[in-house]
Amino acid sequence: MFLCHIYDRSIDMNVDAPDAVRAFPPQCKALIARHKRTYPFTDLVPMYGYEACRRLVGYWEKIYNDINEETTYNEFRLFKRMLRDIALSADDSAKSVFGALSSCKLVPRPWLSDYVGRLRARMLDPDDTTFTDAGGSSVIKYLETLRNCLNRFAMLDVLPSVELSTQGMYGDDTEVKTPCFATLLIEAGRLKLDGDNDRENALKFHIANRTVLEALRSSLVEVFKSAQDRFEERNRLLANPNIPSPGMIVRAMRARAALRGAHARGKRGLADLLEGTEDYVRGVALRAFITLYHRRKIPVSRFSLNRLLQEAGGVEFIAKLAEPCGDTLMAAATLVQIDTGWEASTVLNMDLDPFVGEIKKNSITVRAIVSKKNRAQGKLRNAALVDAGGDEDNPDQDAKILLKQKGAITAYQVILAYKSMTADIRHQIAARQSNKLWLTRGARGLNRVVYDAFRCFLDRHQAHTILGGLPLTRRSIKRTKYNVDAESDVGNIGLTRAKGDHSSSKLAFAYLSAPAVRAIFKNKIREYLQQMEAVVYATVDDLAEKLKIPLADLNRRKLLGIDNGLAALLAEPRTKSSSLQAITAKAQTLKPDNAGLRSLVIAGFGIDARWEEMSTKNPHRFLRVWVPWMALIQAMVQKIMITRHRAKFRRVFDEVRKEIDAGALALPIIW
Repeated sequence: MFLCHIYDRSIDMNVDAPDAVRAFPPQCKALIARHKRTYPFTDLVPMYGYEACRRLVGYWEKIYNDINEETTYNEFRLFKRMLRDIALSADDSAKSVFGALSSCKLVPRPWLSDYVGRLRARMLDPDDTTFTDAGGSSVIKYLETLRNCLNRFAMLDVLPSVELSTQGMYGDDTEVKTPCFATLLIEAGRLKLDGDNDRENALKFHIANRTVLEALRSSLVEVFKSAQDRFEERNRLLANPNIPSPGMIVRAMRARAALRGAHARGKRGLADLLEGTEDYVRGVALRAFITLYHRRKIPVSRFSLNRLLQEAGGVEFIAKLAEPCGDTLMAAATLVQIDTGWEASTVLNMDLDPFVGEIKKNSITVRAIVSKKNRAQGKLRNAALVDAGGDEDNPDQDAKILLKQKGAITAYQVILAYKSMTADIRHQIAARQSNKLWLTRGARGLNRVVYDAFRCFLDRHQAHTILGGLPLTRRSIKRTKYNVDAESDVGNIGLTRAKGDHSSSKLAFAYLSAPAVRAIFKNKIREYLQQMEAVVYATVDDLAEKLKIPLADLNRRKLLGIDNGLAALLAEPRTKSSSLQAITAKAQTLKPDNAGLRSLVIAGFGIDARWEEMSTKNPHRFLRVWVPWMALIQAMVQKIMITRHRAKFRRVFDEVRKEIDAGALALPIIW
């Protein structure tokens, strides 16, 4: 019976009828140039229909044309899993989304938002394995991958924009784990910090970050200047009026290829156009390379063309003269990244004309530059590029901004120079890529070219006294730059956040390394009391309202620090509850007896043991809760140390420290 069924179906399939049934669904897969993998939607055809899948294939090829293969594949797996889940789910919102997708209609935002919210809850539920059985940080990565994919579709208006938060039961995704350059020095054993001197440690950390960043920038400038020298040499060679036109060069190569026997040694005719001085031959080869080398079909044999290039110094040599190579692209893009502090992907996504305005003051010019993030739904990032000119010895005397040393090449000059280098080849590149600032040829994408060139750059600098042996990454540049700026801004989170162009103070704080955090909040704890608005509140008016202090009085009391009466400040009458009010009673009831001092010392040790971890894991809570308590404890200690109870405090302090060292006392776990 089974054989008969197969036989009958095979007969039906051979019938030339309009309603013939296929044994398998038609092939439906996305193909992307330079990708070895294909992205098949064929298995979804029985669910969504061929037309809907064909549309998805078209969208996928368009959206991911410039995305690297690994990212594309990771997002494809989760996107298909989501589509399969939508098709098989009994949830009302999933059914609505499925109906819109399968009928090739736009999905309404409420339906997709509701489905994505339910899917997120399922993914975060360790007992629900219907979508994934991964746990812990892997789920966060899955959520990030799916969010990025949905954002790409939303940018093309294929799907509505919906929120997919990656914060859930597994923790906060704000923590920045990429090490800065100073941390890499510590891990390499080339930088040691004193455990007791916070300010000195912070200064060492800052100097180490700045030194490595400056050394990296200086080395990259050398690479880029070499590219500029090659570009000038290119223009000089091509300016020779004796160099024939591309058409004549092709005819000359054909004539030389046809020479045989005695003719090769006698009158050579047009073939003589390929002979001459070293500069002349290089100029001919350059013109031939620029005109012919990257064309699919050329009017002369590849052998003849390569022979000419070899005679002029080799294909690689002429290619570097003709147009910017991978090293030039890497050096230019990384220099811009160092000066802007952006992510590497944001730099590579810059448009051909990224400048949106400029401000001039005396010899200083500040230019605004923008680009789009690949993540965060294509959010615009902005930065200020500063140029100092003129003859003044201190051009930044009146400017509260950090300026590059006069005479040093700036990111603005790098961008202009790179645009000039690539002006002649942009018409040979696809319009979608030529509208962007950075260009590359061949099968590899921009990020891969820059990554490989950066690795080779580090290999060439293994003997460098500063850079040699350090596992530097382009991702580390952002955090290093941010820490350097934070130290220069003297702990002003608002200013540092603005320079880093972060969406919140919480994210700005997360990019600080522990020594920088220590410098800002432990060494400058008095400044928290003097200028709380710089860390917690937005304005002086807000601070006055929170503390119920008249604005005029607050302006007169320039010093709100510990030495000017913290107890009085905390005892101000309030009508609203605040984090400071919550600790007022504790501050007023502390008795300087053995029990009271012991509690104070244990609290201090407990906070000191965990504050660095908390500042990274939960910056928002650290700013809101921990910093006031750190200020209060330090205030109490400072007050006690100028009273008759200081000897008793030292004795209690030593006793508690000995108990902790001996393991006889467990510190409280503070949240």
